[in-house]
Amino acid sequence: MNSLGITENTLVPKFIEKGFTFVDRQAILNIVRDDPSYAKNSVSGLADDMGEAELIIIGQAVAKAGPAISGTSMRSCLANISVRVITADNGETVTSLTTT
Repeated sequence: MNSLGITENTLVPKFIEKGFTFVDRQAILNIVRDDPSYAKNSVSGLADDMGEAELIIIGQAVAKAGPAISGTSMRSCLANISVRVITADNGETVTSLTTT
């Protein structure tokens, strides 16, 4: 199960509280879907098209159910989250994190 929506809905408000603004992920996906050549643009090209973007955050969140816990109806779960923050002007990675 891809849980990026849940992850995004958790993280974005925390960034907004700190004064950051965001371009909607779905809006970017729609642009790329409508113009497949756009997906080949550089990170800085994407930032130019999005206005005054300073940072681009890309990531993936995946959660899946594990086996049932012996003798119960409870199940364990496993979630992996990978995030990378890139400067919009030159595509340099600021930081990255992968956690389980």
